Amino acid sequence: MTAPEDPDAWVHDAFALDGPHTPESVTAAAAAVAELVRYLNRATMTVRLPAPQLASTLRNLGVAAARLPQLIDQLHASATRLDEHGEPYSDTDRLDVNELRAQLGRYLGDGRVKSDVEGLRLALDSAAEAASHIGHRYDPASDPEVTTNH
Repeated sequence: MTAPEDPDAWVHDAFALDGPHTPESVTAAAAAVAELVRYLNRATMTVRLPAPQLASTLRNLGVAAARLPQLIDQLHASATRLDEHGEPYSDTDRLDVNELRAQLGRYLGDGRVKSDVEGLRLALDSAAEAASHIGHRYDPASDPEVTTNH
């Protein structure tokens, strides 16, 4: 795969920031995020990033983490307004719909969630800052694309 020249434009072509926003587009965007993380997991198994690209990658992941608390708050707000889509019901005999709604509120409203995300953001930002101060001296002998004539 070749990387898009402008990743922001690439994403905005698929998911316009100004909308239209629908339940389907929100769900699709969340699925795209999950697949992009999956891609990064697979790619970083074999690709070793030089310090400048490592710093940039960490910085972008830090930005993503910094944006999660707002998303969590807005999803929590959706969870509190489920009645707007019709009367909610439970599809299991084990739990009452009101207990399920209470669980949603507890999980999404738990302050520890945002605290954990903030800790992740700080770690990513700090790592990016450290990586941004690391350079590489070029050694042709270690470059697999440079052939030597003997």
